[in-house]
This record gives sequence, structure tokens and C-alpha cells, in this order.
Amino acid sequence: MASEVTFNAVKSSMSMLAGFFAEVSKEVGEEKAVELYARKGTEFGDLLGNIIKSRMNQPDAAGLIQQELKTLYERFGFTTEFEKKDGKLIANSYRCPMYDGFIEAGLKPQTIHKMCIAFTDREKARLQEIVPSSNYAMTEFRTSSDGCCREEITLGL
Repeated sequence: MASEVTFNAVKSSMSMLAGFFAEVSKEVGEEKAVELYARKGTEFGDLLGNIIKSRMNQPDAAGLIQQELKTLYERFGFTTEFEKKDGKLIANSYRCPMYDGFIEAGLKPQTIHKMCIAFTDREKARLQEIVPSSNYAMTEFRTSSDGCCREEITLGL
């Protein structure tokens, strides 16, 4: 579980980012602003792909990957529970400092949803370049701060 200090620090940073996003949206339109934001998803795809690739031939690869992702999510302030099921890691994030920060800054839930989907689409594309047998999907998106986002990561081991 992420510490309260980490959660609040990330939430504050995301609130500032959302303010910037809102200003960019005014200048170039929301669709273009979402596209620009989503480009960072490629870097997260690199990170995820390299974690999977570096562990995939080790004993208990899924367990090692799960632990590494749990640590990563905690560093970003998320409260996430992981489970291994049918060759996938399922991440249920119950607290999201990004969502809370974006809401705090005045972004609408529909806009946040578009941003997250566009970001994770880029993440998935890059992940599959690194580990072609893998997959990534956001299968559930929170509708409020106390909701849950669900991600399914097919490891392709």
C-alpha cells in the first residue's frame, strides 16, 4: 500500500499537470491535448515490457513480475492489489492519485477516461513491440474516486 505522503505528493503533481492539460486543451483542442498526453504511455510500455522481458525466463517469473509491479505502483502512489490468474496479472487499483488530482483540478471524469485509455493504448503498443506474446488491457475504469480501475496484463511467458 502506498504511503499517504506519496499519494498526496503524486495527487498534487497530477493536479498541476491537469491544470496545464486544461490550458493546452483551450489552445489546441481536447482531442489533440489527449493525443499529446498519451505519448508518455510509450515510456510506460517500455518500462512494463522490460520488466516482463527481464524476468520471463526465471523460475516463478509471474511472481517476480508481480512483486516488481507492486513496488512500482506503490512508488506512483496507487493502492493496488494484484492477482495471478490464467497467465495474467490482474491489477485492481483502489486509490489513484492521478484520478483524484485530475478531478481536484476540475477535469471531467469523461476527459480523464479518454486520457487513461489513450495512454494505455500507447503503453500496450510499446509493450507488444518488446514482448509480442504479451497483452495489456484496462478492463474497468473508475467512475469516482472511491471506484476501482482494473488492468489485465498477459505476460506471454
